[in-house]
Amino acid sequence: MRSLSVPERSAIRGLSDDRADSIVGGAACLGALMRTLELPELIVSGGGLREGLAAEAAGLRVFNAEQSRHRSVNGLARRFSSWNPLAAGRRADIVALLMGVVEPALDAELTEVVQHCAALLDVGRAVDYYDRLEHTESIVLGAQLSGFTHRAVALMAAVIRRTESEKKSLKSYQGLLDAADEVQVARASALLALADGIAGQFPPSESDLTLRCERKSAHVALLASWLDAWPLAAVVGRFERAFGVAIDIRPGASGDSIEAA
Repeated sequence: MRSLSVPERSAIRGLSDDRADSIVGGAACLGALMRTLELPELIVSGGGLREGLAAEAAGLRVFNAEQSRHRSVNGLARRFSSWNPLAAGRRADIVALLMGVVEPALDAELTEVVQHCAALLDVGRAVDYYDRLEHTESIVLGAQLSGFTHRAVALMAAVIRRTESEKKSLKSYQGLLDAADEVQVARASALLALADGIAGQFPPSESDLTLRCERKSAHVALLASWLDAWPLAAVVGRFERAFGVAIDIRPGASGDSIEAA
């Protein structure tokens, strides 16, 4: 940025015009501080001291980062009339079931990210029914979600983008995500795509999600009386490639509740 003029810096995405003249000096100070203290990373809060004092004076409850993230995602979702909390909950339950049975070895950050993606997947439908995932990605990027690092927001957006198609490029997230994230994003998006497909077949007449998932070695069986294998062929193929397992969908007892075996 030091080699750029002030107008050129102003054009950098994410950098406000009133910081274009001071960003180089500020970055130099932070760089010197991090080198002196041997800090591997620096997390910058989206709020400041004044916001904290105002919240304290107003008697507002202070939440930890994880609570803030969940409240922020829930608040964003509720802004959109297309969002169905019951459908989002079912999709999240299926994600958790599949993760527990297949053991994808996702790290803690990405595990939480997938759950948030499951909750938000339908908000883009309020903009366009057919391109809902593209619009959901844009909404997540522009929402200023509380408690998330820039990397976590990029992970959410990347997983949502890849949920639509495993061929989607993640080039726009370079700098926040690296080559090592490709495998994890591929797994997370395949997981979310399968969960979304299964949730989409859930019969409205049933109040409980009746689904069983059984695993023997590299073979996984999904059992539900209402589950049709043919519409899920593409997402099942993605899941099998991502996790190295074979999936078999067959009728199960309708009285079974969602569970892993």
